[in-house]
Amino acid sequence: MWTAKNQGTTQHEKAFGYVGESGDNGGGYFFTWHPTLAETIDSITEDEIDRPRRLRRETAERAVRRMWREEAQKEWNSLIPVEKGKSDGA
Repeated sequence: MWTAKNQGTTQHEKAFGYVGESGDNGGGYFFTWHPTLAETIDSITEDEIDRPRRLRRETAERAVRRMWREEAQKEWNSLIPVEKGKSDGA
């Protein structure tokens, strides 16, 4: 399995990603990024051209949850001010 957090944008300017199967002719699932995890999970759709062969939707959901949490953590960390001259280990 492989993941891509940003495959492009939809016609409605929503960023979308992909969870795909490894190997030749592997298919997968598209998803669009939303402010909530529930909306992002709800957006997961099977690739109609390259349908998944062995990759289950539940596996794609776990991958999207992981990516969403990683992105949320990055966002959270960017909001924490760091005082000039100090580091996290000080």
